[in-house]
Amino acid sequence: MAFTVQAAAGQFLRLRVSGLQGAAPPLDSYGGIGFTLNVTPQRVGSPELESGVENCNFSSWLYALPQTGRYHVLFDPAGKKLGIALALLDTDDPSAGAGIRPEQVSVDLGELAKGGFEVVPYDLACGEGNSWPSHLAVHNDRFEMRIMPVSGYKAIFKDNSLSSLQAALEHRAIGAAVAGLPYPVYEDSGLNVATRPTFVQGASWRGLRWIAQYGQDFSCAFDELGYVFEGISNDDRFFILARARLSSATAGRRLNQDCSSALEAIPNHSIDELFKRDMPAIFDKDLAAADLASFQPGLDQLDGVIRSLKLRTPK
Repeated sequence: MAFTVQAAAGQFLRLRVSGLQGAAPPLDSYGGIGFTLNVTPQRVGSPELESGVENCNFSSWLYALPQTGRYHVLFDPAGKKLGIALALLDTDDPSAGAGIRPEQVSVDLGELAKGGFEVVPYDLACGEGNSWPSHLAVHNDRFEMRIMPVSGYKAIFKDNSLSSLQAALEHRAIGAAVAGLPYPVYEDSGLNVATRPTFVQGASWRGLRWIAQYGQDFSCAFDELGYVFEGISNDDRFFILARARLSSATAGRRLNQDCSSALEAIPNHSIDELFKRDMPAIFDKDLAAADLASFQPGLDQLDGVIRSLKLRTPK
């Protein structure tokens, strides 16, 4: 099958294939299936997997087109029953554009990350994992900061998490837990427990900060924690997420001990019941008593990075 697309420089071409099973294939080959474009576009991200479909049988790719002209796409399904759909997206489409350029963001990352912000294209995870609209990000295996359009986030997520965040920020949410927050997934782990939020404000944004424990199952193992910040720009156009791996040997030991003792006192030693009933208060108490100097990286260092963030949002 052959397709011709007339596009302008700066637009994005989204190529979506239906009928695939399992992980997304590389663009150039998958069991004999092939794609050929007459002009090689700049690839702006990995294949995305469309969620909400049994066995994740949709895969798509997003390409930034470098010049105005005709793009010819040849598709060879290799005898398989596959469908293909192409769409042109403009840079202001929440599926394609981040809505803000790297040079419009300044932040002092210190030793947490090297390099600057880069554009990360729309990615919808299959099953567990993170799903994002196109956004700016700086990230490594210990720290990440992401700035994404609120409109794009709401287009992907049908829950009310951003609305909950916006409402909490109006009341500064000091000393109170917020339903649905913080963000419930960190890499391949789910949120187990978090402190009550702390209100933080900068020159062009306001937000909430937590310390959290993530895991694939509930456990009394607090050797590694998570630092989480979620904020909204003052013009309500951009969502800001920052997270870091965090550890404290002294706080971890205290949490491990208090969690294990509380678990012994629960009938049937139900750890699910423990985390639902008792751990939020224990977690808050133990971390409030922790020596700030014991955390790696330091909480003051992480808070300083957040407070250094400045956005010059486009009109």
